[in-house]
Amino acid sequence: MTSNQLQLNPAKTEFLCSTSASDSNSPVRIGNTTVLPVNAVRDLGVYLNADVSMAAHVTATVRTCFAALRQIRYVPRSTVT
Repeated sequence: MTSNQLQLNPAKTEFLCSTSASDSNSPVRIGNTTVLPVNAVRDLGVYLNADVSMAAHVTATVRTCFAALRQIRYVPRSTVT
């Protein structure tokens, strides 16, 4: 990363370990930063779980759809005469 003039943003960095090994929950040290593993990550708008299922993506999509429906509920009806 240093040779390409890139910096790691610890606030946005996460990693997903999809293995059954016992050390899969151990943190990874990158330079001076320790990154903890997470159960689901988002990459290019798609959520992936550690078990490589789409459960997290489906949950996030349904949550977004219900939020949009709640907002539509408050749009006043237009009357056409």
